Amino acid sequence: MPQIDLNSPDGADKIAKILERRTTELMRMAAFEFNRQVAISTPRKTGRAGNAWMPTVNAPSDEVLPEGNYPTPVPRDIPPVKSVSDVIYITNNVPYIGKLNDGYSKQAPARFVELAAARVQAAIGKLLRKIK
Repeated sequence: MPQIDLNSPDGADKIAKILERRTTELMRMAAFEFNRQVAISTPRKTGRAGNAWMPTVNAPSDEVLPEGNYPTPVPRDIPPVKSVSDVIYITNNVPYIGKLNDGYSKQAPARFVELAAARVQAAIGKLLRKIK
């Protein structure tokens, strides 16, 4: 990390920019990991639901993946995050995703979406505790 003179007029601005960049990187990493976790946790019959997780920034996706057979889910890249005030959405608009998350399929436990989020939250917490 570069040396920053806190007494210089732009020292605080440089630190703020570094923190903003690092925080947005962490946001994208956490979102990517959640997207990965939830995609592989989604019950699979045709692969449609697992492939329908759509990451977007600042507005949820309204895309509905068409019916059909899909390969093993591969998480999509997270769009660029420009500010810590940006919101990352990971949306799944297949009409039966709520039913799957409620435990309809024996392939995944009920609340697999919440379980994926809890795993990512725990991993981020562990990472942040190491930084202290």
